Amino acid sequence: MIYNRDRDGITPGKTLMPLLTVLAGKVNPCNCIYEVGARRMNDKDNAEHRDDAMYRTQSRLWTRDFILLCVGVFAIYTGFQMQMPTLPVYIETRSGSPGWVGLITGLFVFTAVLIRPWLGVQMDRHGRKGIFILGLLIFVLATISYHEVHRLWVLILLRLFHGLGWGAIPAGGGAMATDLIPIKRRGEGMGYYGLATTLAMAMAPALGLWLMGSTHHPHFFFLFMTSATLSLIAMVLISLVRLPAQEITSTRFKELTSAPDVFAPPQPDDSRVTDKDKVHWIEPAALPASWIILLVNVGFGGMTTFVTLWAAQRHIPLIALYFLVFSGAVLIFRPIAGMLFDRKGPELVLVPGLLMLTAGMAVLAVATNLSSLLLAGVLAGIGFGSTQPTLQAIAVQKVSAQRRGAANATFYSAFDLGIGIGSMGLGLLVTPWGYPAVYWASAGISLVALVAFLWNQQHSRVLPDA
Repeated sequence: MIYNRDRDGITPGKTLMPLLTVLAGKVNPCNCIYEVGARRMNDKDNAEHRDDAMYRTQSRLWTRDFILLCVGVFAIYTGFQMQMPTLPVYIETRSGSPGWVGLITGLFVFTAVLIRPWLGVQMDRHGRKGIFILGLLIFVLATISYHEVHRLWVLILLRLFHGLGWGAIPAGGGAMATDLIPIKRRGEGMGYYGLATTLAMAMAPALGLWLMGSTHHPHFFFLFMTSATLSLIAMVLISLVRLPAQEITSTRFKELTSAPDVFAPPQPDDSRVTDKDKVHWIEPAALPASWIILLVNVGFGGMTTFVTLWAAQRHIPLIALYFLVFSGAVLIFRPIAGMLFDRKGPELVLVPGLLMLTAGMAVLAVATNLSSLLLAGVLAGIGFGSTQPTLQAIAVQKVSAQRRGAANATFYSAFDLGIGIGSMGLGLLVTPWGYPAVYWASAGISLVALVAFLWNQQHSRVLPDA
């Protein structure tokens, strides 16, 4: 029996009537294709493409559902990015010490990282959309609650709760995007999907700083309410997205929905379930790219957490312009990087991108005025805009359709873990050595990421050439 998993879960499929076509002699019965939500593909070697028949064998990228997803993600990330330059100020007003800023920011990230591998498996079992929307609901509730927090220990608990919601959002959105993007345009499609987050990054920090007001006398009520409202709008848009159906055999259906242990071995009497079909929380094929994005985001986490406080200490005005030029550079280079990856492979994108990121962190370390701060933003934006979509495309490149949720969860766990390490670990450098030490360390770690990529290409060849 064939089962049919779509955006609403797994339901029995109906095999309808290609019989007249067979009798008319137009189709060989042995090769007859049944429409089961999406067209069934009989070749076992192409099992990972079964859900692609209706959406992904086409070259069309800008479908209704892909546009809805991108607009919804833009709304989510606008609300999220509004908090990036303002939450450090908020945490400092509640804690009374800059030493708590990195720690409390990092707690949010680590909660997301801990829950995301489990969520990735649930997305592959039960569908992406429901878990994505549940994460959004938690995100909204946490955001609304910030304004009422006056004790440090309550803030710590709230950040942990907030991280639970965030755990579902990047991985869920990435998995939905890879379900909707045509296979041959994956690098380009992920680049355009990433523009939703980049546009938010360009607009939202300035909006958040404007809503907060002065760093000396900040106001947070309208900031948090606006962020929560945007997430509610995103919930509506994401609920309208229709995902392609995925076919699963009855054996696979039982394994995905009934196994009490996700690491349980195949049943001895079922030869059709192989080691390749086991459900794991971590997708091994996504690990090479995930390790590299972790290193990249250590520097990114340090940059976003402390740049507002760093600029205030140096008396550099108009800090919102830094986020604007950084995001503008990401906006320009992200789609270019996606197309270069599809046509030329990852080396041409990642090597110059990581060098640019290193240079941006170094310039930020020595910045003394607005001009040098903006130059750092441009260089870092080019670097991050080139590396992030390329590494995400690599992470899902050779993963079956049934493992895309786990692959995206693996990638985004490393993504957020890097930000958490950067916020918490590099934050420890501030008290003894000051903010420049954060950015010199970030530059060095970006070079380590470059070495790790080149080593992978030279030795394991796990990262694909195209």
